Amino acid sequence: MEGNIMTIELKSRTDACPYSWKTGYPVGIRIGCCGDEVPTFIGKKWYIYLWDSRTHLHIYYCFNDDLFLSEAEFQTIKENN
Repeated sequence: MEGNIMTIELKSRTDACPYSWKTGYPVGIRIGCCGDEVPTFIGKKWYIYLWDSRTHLHIYYCFNDDLFLSEAEFQTIKENN
């Protein structure tokens, strides 16, 4: 743990994410990695990697803030945590 901020990548323990993350995305938004992506915990928040087939962009969704983020915004979060 670095400076009280915990970063965890959960590839086998998806039950740890307290949010319903497998369904419920807007039309055209799909879970990344052909549906195999799982939520990641960074800086006390949960994120998931998604594909927006309407815009052909990779995006991230923050469950805690209910916001979609660009790859650049997510990278900044990762770098600062």
